[in-house]
Amino acid sequence: MVFLSVIGSVGGLISTWDPDFFSVFDKIINRRFIALVGTLQDGNHSFGFINVYGPSTDSEKKEFFEELSKVIARFHIVWVESRAFNAYLNPKEKLGFSYNSFSMCIFKEFVQNMQNIDLPLCGGPLPGATIVTL
Repeated sequence: MVFLSVIGSVGGLISTWDPDFFSVFDKIINRRFIALVGTLQDGNHSFGFINVYGPSTDSEKKEFFEELSKVIARFHIVWVESRAFNAYLNPKEKLGFSYNSFSMCIFKEFVQNMQNIDLPLCGGPLPGATIVTL
């Protein structure tokens, strides 16, 4: 288990795993994310899992996505990113009336550069909650 108290949030991030299923060989802890790199029980399949709490202020978003991109690019594996990116790809995902095109552009650039796939989830308050980098 790894716990990270996140600046500016009520709680923080917690990442847990079953060592009998996923063997962690690298942990990258940033002030806004926890990245775990490891292998499945069979030892043949490496994966990375990132638990994210992105900044809500625009002034921090560009640097945040650059840092996250560097971590993802370090390893040539499939990543699963659980998100609270505080960013959105489509104005329809934004609660409220106004949306920030600057924030959308930064996030779209990140998704495109990392060749991410936004997996839509059903039943949650907003569409999409997980991004996969292949």
